[in-house]
Amino acid sequence: MSSTITSMAPPEAGGEPDRDIVQRYKARLQALGYCRSLTAKCLRTILHLITWLSLNGAGIETLDIRVLHHFLNHDCACPGPHGYRKNLQRGGWHLHRFLGFLMETGRARMPAEIEAGGRVVEAFLQSLVGQGYVPDSIAAYRKRCRHLIVWLYLHDIALVGIDDEVVSRFLSHDCACVHPHFFSRGNRFVGSRNSRSRIGVFIDYLIDAGIAPPRHTRPNKEHEVLLHQLGMTLPQQPAPRIST
Repeated sequence: MSSTITSMAPPEAGGEPDRDIVQRYKARLQALGYCRSLTAKCLRTILHLITWLSLNGAGIETLDIRVLHHFLNHDCACPGPHGYRKNLQRGGWHLHRFLGFLMETGRARMPAEIEAGGRVVEAFLQSLVGQGYVPDSIAAYRKRCRHLIVWLYLHDIALVGIDDEVVSRFLSHDCACVHPHFFSRGNRFVGSRNSRSRIGVFIDYLIDAGIAPPRHTRPNKEHEVLLHQLGMTLPQQPAPRIST
């Protein structure tokens, strides 16, 4: 990528391949009614992201929520005005909206792990419908289970490797989870008795459906075949301990 992006030039400069995307996103923000100063702040954050990706040998097509998480927490030494390096966490909502725009325009896609997890969640919800759960309850289960799928992906924990310790970590994490077109956090997440109960029902479903092996047992070959059919794989090692 050219030095004009590396030095955080404005999107009007240069002929780099990401120029059109930045310009199109600027037009999107203006169409949404963003004022000039807020549009400029959003674009500065995005240009910072593009610079950081370039320094790491990547382009915007590699962008997903894991990459954004690393960007938002990097020890910044990126070239460019000092102001670009301030308050990265405040730019998180800009960046997730930008990721959603990239998905809509075909420049980024939903991670396979989240797509597969989403299919499992929808199958679980259909089982609740069959049991007579009301729509409001279904919506609450969908939100909590999709939240879990996103959190697992952020921490590189396989759905098939989930256990009680992982669930406890999920319920007590300091939440910054979001994924465009899949999960919007809304109010700040605080693990609750209802959350634990709903996730427990979901885990029971995973075990009963053969997606997760019974607790304290090792998966067998039939289990591996079933996971392959669902587009999922077994973890290659025990789920890591995650600090939250």
